[in-house]
Amino acid sequence: MEIILIPYSNCSLEKQVQLLQASDEGMSCLDHTRGNRFVIYYNDYNRNKRRIRFTIMHEIGHIILEHKESCEQTESEADFFDSNALA
Repeated sequence: MEIILIPYSNCSLEKQVQLLQASDEGMSCLDHTRGNRFVIYYNDYNRNKRRIRFTIMHEIGHIILEHKESCEQTESEADFFDSNALA
């Protein structure tokens, strides 16, 4: 899928603050500076490996389901996707 995974700890302090303001867990975005590839940022300060896997798969769900915005329905769909993919 050529998705780039970047832990919060690999980001500058300024970027970490921005990421944590956006989400305590993680987020995905299309990065035009990386050849229009998707990037998933995830909070690796959370030492719970299961939660990290869940977050990454949740963000992959958003990408596969082609979600363009975040709302209750898209979050629910991404949760459903990751729960089944990890099962």
